[in-house]
Amino acid sequence: MSAFDSIQAVNDKLILLYIYAELAVPINPMEVADVIINLEVMEYFNIGHYTAELVNSGMIEVINSDNQELYFITQSGINTLALFRDRLDSQLTEKLDEQVSHLRHQIKLNRFINTSLEKIDDSNYIVTLRMMEGDIPLIELSLSVISNAQANQIIEKWQTAHTDIYANIIKDLLSE
Repeated sequence: MSAFDSIQAVNDKLILLYIYAELAVPINPMEVADVIINLEVMEYFNIGHYTAELVNSGMIEVINSDNQELYFITQSGINTLALFRDRLDSQLTEKLDEQVSHLRHQIKLNRFINTSLEKIDDSNYIVTLRMMEGDIPLIELSLSVISNAQANQIIEKWQTAHTDIYANIIKDLLSE
């Protein structure tokens, strides 16, 4: 491998890390590949190859959710990107940001958010939070709280920040 090829490989891996970091949610790697292919910034073969290398190095984590592999950036990947982010061309990151924003919008359209509230007695409520992707449940979480106000606060927070909450739960559950 020539020095140019090595520099290009590092740049391509940084592009992948950048996209996963900007999305900040577990995602099907084909959706990330679509972003890269649309911008024509990397060869298709390299996308899979470099993604596998990033998984093997612990910078991207793979989770199985209802027979579907979803990928997300790990803390190691975030730290690496922070160290080398300045190597990415600003015009490229602007284009990536546009594509990631579009993809994030598509993800929101494909995800169904649901909440329910059940009063058990005067000081006990059960809040159930759900996020679906199509027919596939990504998460269902039931919480017991002591007041209607707490229950409504949780519901409101879930409706506005479900993606971040889900990503943090996955990250925390998979961290060592």
